[in-house]
Order: sequence, then C-alpha cells, then structure tokens
Amino acid sequence: MERFHWLDEHDADVWTTLWDFITWVPSHFDEHLKSTHKMAFVDYLTMLAIAQAENHRTTMSQLAGGTHMSPSRLSHVMDRLESRGLTERHRSTQDRRSTIASLTPEGVEFMVHATPDLIHTLQASIFEAVSVEEADQLKAILTKIRDHAK
Repeated sequence: MERFHWLDEHDADVWTTLWDFITWVPSHFDEHLKSTHKMAFVDYLTMLAIAQAENHRTTMSQLAGGTHMSPSRLSHVMDRLESRGLTERHRSTQDRRSTIASLTPEGVEFMVHATPDLIHTLQASIFEAVSVEEADQLKAILTKIRDHAK
C-alpha cells in the first residue's frame, strides 16, 4: 500500500494552529455564554443575526445562509429559542412560502443585556492579545483564504 501524503512540516504546523483556534473559539464562547446567560453560542449567534436584520426580522432561508447552518439545524436552534420566548416564526405576508424569524421583546431585552458581556469577553480573549495592525492582518489573511476557497 502506498503511504498517504500529508502536509509538509511548516504547513502542518500552520494548519494545526488554525484548527486549534477555530475549534477553541466556539468552545470558549459556548462555555462563557452557558455559564453567564444559560445559552449556547450558536443560539446567541442566531439571535445576533436576527437582531442585526432590519426590524429584527429575516427569512429563515436568509438566516440559514447567514449563520452557515443547515435548515434542519437552524430549525432546532429556533425551537430552543422559541421555547425560551426569545424568538418567533411566522409565515410571510408577502410570500406565503417564506417563514420569517424575529426577536420577541424578551429576545431584544436578552440581547441588550447579554451583548455587552460577550463584547467584553471578545475584547479580553482576542483583541487585547493583538495590535490593531495585527488584527487587520488577520482579517486580510482570513478573507483572502475564504475568498480563494469560494
């Protein structure tokens, strides 16, 4: 049997560091949000995407695309958020085929209280570790990789 080919030592080291970081981020923020706000990170990101939409409303298909979730996974997330009274879904009045996701007043209030804490954690965990120039370089590198992969 022929031996499989792996990355060279340099690229393997870069890949391992990148993988460690991209798996650490959701885990770190998931633990933080669960301990402080009893919410999973993916649930918070879903609410954030709705909160950033015009009038805190978006279609489920736009929400799935914006959060990079399958419709099935997004449906489970929305079920959890609805059971807490933070979001709701209803049929669009303009297009009966579309379902609209929106924040409830309780969801808006949750975001108002939870977001400053998460921003503080983001700043302390990530942005205080790098200079503005390094953050700009990181953004440029990640954007270049993402755009190349599309």
